[in-house]
Amino acid sequence: MKFDINMTDNYISYRGKQLDKTQKAVIGYAQKTALQLYDLAMKQDEDKIKEYLSDYLDITFMIGKDRDLEGLRVWLMLGGPGLYVDTFNQTIVCNWNGSEEASCFLPMEVCTYIEDTFGVSEYNKINE
Repeated sequence: MKFDINMTDNYISYRGKQLDKTQKAVIGYAQKTALQLYDLAMKQDEDKIKEYLSDYLDITFMIGKDRDLEGLRVWLMLGGPGLYVDTFNQTIVCNWNGSEEASCFLPMEVCTYIEDTFGVSEYNKINE
């Protein structure tokens, strides 16, 4: 799994900027989330992946012209800092101060699994 973050013994940096404790914690949470979602998807554990994402704070559905679900943005943290899973762009994104952002890559098979299990069930709830 690829992370757009440089780590050294003394600090974590993002694009050459030393990060504070909060930023490091958010990036660590993003990495942990990416690894846990990957593990659950590879095990095809539908119940656990739904449980893991069920405490979301907000969700955005990306719907195509044929009314098919093409992607999700599931917010797990809002405000400062913010963190969301974006299946359309295959990333977990964390941001702070409204503009600074770091992301972790999610493989397509993980995103598809999230959409096919969690996404479809949540989308069906709002269309009942």
